[in-house]
Amino acid sequence: MSTVHMGGGPPRADAMAKVTGAAAYAADRLPERLAHAALVCAPAVGGAILGIDTTEAHAVAGVLHVMTHLENRPALRRVEPESDLTSGRWAHEDLLPLQGPDIHYAGQIVAVVVAETPEEARRAAGLVAVRYGQAGKPSLPGNFEAVLADAIKPNGMFDAEDLVHGDPAAEIAASSQVVDAVYTTPPEVHAAIEPHGCVAGWEGERLTLNTATQWPVGEARAVAQAVGVDDAQVHLVNPVVGGGFGGKAYFRYHVALCALSARVLDRPVKLVLTREQVCYLGEARPATRQHLVLAAGPDGRLRAITHDSFSAVSRVGTGYGESTGDQTPVLYSTRALRVTHRVVPFDMATTCPMRAPGVGPGSFAVESAMDELAVRLGLDPLELRLRCYSEHEQGTGRPFSAKHLRECYDVAARRIGWSSRSPVPAARRRGDWLIGLGMATASFYAIASRARAAVALLADGTAEVRSSANDIGTGSSTVYTQLAAARLGLPMDRMRQAFGDNTAPAGSIAAGQSQAGSVGPAVAEAEERVVARIARLAVEDAASPLAGLAGDQVDLADGRVFARDEPALGEEFATVLARHGLDRVVAEAEFRPPPSGGSHSLQCWGAQFVEVGVRASSGEVRVRRVASAFDFGQVLNTRTARNQLVGGIVFGIGAALLERGDYDPHAGSLVNASLAEYLVATHADVPEIDVTMVNRPDFVANPRLGAKGCGEIGNVGIAAAIANAVFNATGVRVRDLPVRPETILRRIDPAPPARKEEDGRAVSGSRSGSSR
Repeated sequence: MSTVHMGGGPPRADAMAKVTGAAAYAADRLPERLAHAALVCAPAVGGAILGIDTTEAHAVAGVLHVMTHLENRPALRRVEPESDLTSGRWAHEDLLPLQGPDIHYAGQIVAVVVAETPEEARRAAGLVAVRYGQAGKPSLPGNFEAVLADAIKPNGMFDAEDLVHGDPAAEIAASSQVVDAVYTTPPEVHAAIEPHGCVAGWEGERLTLNTATQWPVGEARAVAQAVGVDDAQVHLVNPVVGGGFGGKAYFRYHVALCALSARVLDRPVKLVLTREQVCYLGEARPATRQHLVLAAGPDGRLRAITHDSFSAVSRVGTGYGESTGDQTPVLYSTRALRVTHRVVPFDMATTCPMRAPGVGPGSFAVESAMDELAVRLGLDPLELRLRCYSEHEQGTGRPFSAKHLRECYDVAARRIGWSSRSPVPAARRRGDWLIGLGMATASFYAIASRARAAVALLADGTAEVRSSANDIGTGSSTVYTQLAAARLGLPMDRMRQAFGDNTAPAGSIAAGQSQAGSVGPAVAEAEERVVARIARLAVEDAASPLAGLAGDQVDLADGRVFARDEPALGEEFATVLARHGLDRVVAEAEFRPPPSGGSHSLQCWGAQFVEVGVRASSGEVRVRRVASAFDFGQVLNTRTARNQLVGGIVFGIGAALLERGDYDPHAGSLVNASLAEYLVATHADVPEIDVTMVNRPDFVANPRLGAKGCGEIGNVGIAAAIANAVFNATGVRVRDLPVRPETILRRIDPAPPARKEEDGRAVSGSRSGSSR
């Protein structure tokens, strides 16, 4: 269960959502004459294809087409990556599938089979016989120390330049307390409820595409370039996605293979990746190795932070690596700072972002090191963070546009009962369970990008909100529609929505918790413009209440309303449209965010507090309670925001205790490439989650709405808070995720000491039957 609290007043009563199960994902669309595709993928790294025999596959009833690099190499074109999120074509894999014999990673596509039914396609795919040459031992993430000499400076989209401020070496030498430690995080694979899938069909040279993407405009442009048509010839429609988390942000070439198969057969083709294929082609969060040094004086104030990060990347990608130190300069006040990023190429599929990219793994290292420093200093971990509290970004000196982190600390600490925490590890015990409390700071960028939206008033008395931006499960389409309805003064049952169509006004990508702060202001601006236009029409009829919206309050040059109360449009706009013989009046607007690197540092903030129980006899860790508080500007919809924050926390619980992609050291394949072996957090792993939202507008970051995003920040700091709580419970410091029972068992004393504080609250139970 979870509870939610709103700072600055009582919780808002948002409209109840009706769950119908009617949302259609990409693969749910079933045009006539639909054929089905299945992929054949390489089982191991290295070597080369010596031959492919498709005889048995062609003999399967219903098989329509088998595509390989030997028989009918597809005419794929390389998609050039672009870092401008308003231009589209966001791709990052250099390897074009089915263009040659070399195998660069396990899971690489080596053939495509198309048949009348999915069962026939899968059966035939299993009968494609591929002969591979001898392969050497692959280089795989896990042992960074052996390959650090191969590290290079990153060149991917999210990888930062080195940052040096002050003289870190001198400050470290002069410090009385120094934490010098290495922290690691493993590969994590995507496992959204909707596997990656697409349906492609052609009418002449025009391609209609339904595909699971977080960015319809960018995906459509990338597909157009990959298959060799103009951007205008691709119509992509996908309003609802069954979870993205970064795994559906980049274009992938299997979508183009589906489109090319449809062109060859002159009929629609559907391709859905299996769960195993998602683990490779859906891409993974890369493993990281982070070397942290924190140096402080006896008062606990930081003199130096050095954060040297290494991230795994694919040898065939453009170098996406986890920028784990990007948020380090904004967290704490220090005299000196050094942040570096390097990437290490491995024989693996292309890596990609995952929820809180870079920042999630980075916070584990920084916040764990802060906890270690607090122990060395004999300070309460919260007190240490307050002593190092910063009101500006280190290195640049830019002030934060808004920061209510102290309030987050105060609320979350009170709700978890932080004052009852014992500073002595393993001091609280209930039977076989050791109980501990831990905390961490959360921060994430307040990102926004250019976005367009349109609002229409229709002759039937309804209004419509349109944008190419789609809903990836965040409830964003509801937020934008509610935003327009509230400002128009219309009930929700008179609102329509049209999202996820690349021919609509170009909205932003659904990533980086940026969409609400990008599309939302565009919707608000379009609403003002459409009211101004209907008001101008109503001026001719002095009896119309809408005429009062015109006059001095409307700039007739650009149709923007500068100041007015929320309008009560009622049925009047339909009357005005009928009088003028119009079926609708439409206004479109564009939001342009403040420039990055401006006068302020734009951030979101949070505090994560956790209570865990650790079974002394087995090392099992159970999260008992979570209390968190977040500051991300104006809350546009309490329910959807809570959903995102709680979801991010659950994500973090999985990263802390369960998730790790394990590679076969000889084949280079994932040995746990399914949801049977790759563990994610389920209901049995999730305790009571208490969430507070500070709800303070930030009009510097978002001049129109004061809103920022919250889809990423719930995942930041939660893994560190859990690991810190494990230390408080057991005295065992875990620096490598996930926290494994065997790690604790090797270092814990299972026998209860003579005098331990007994805790009266029950500990969360395990699946073996212990009570919560």
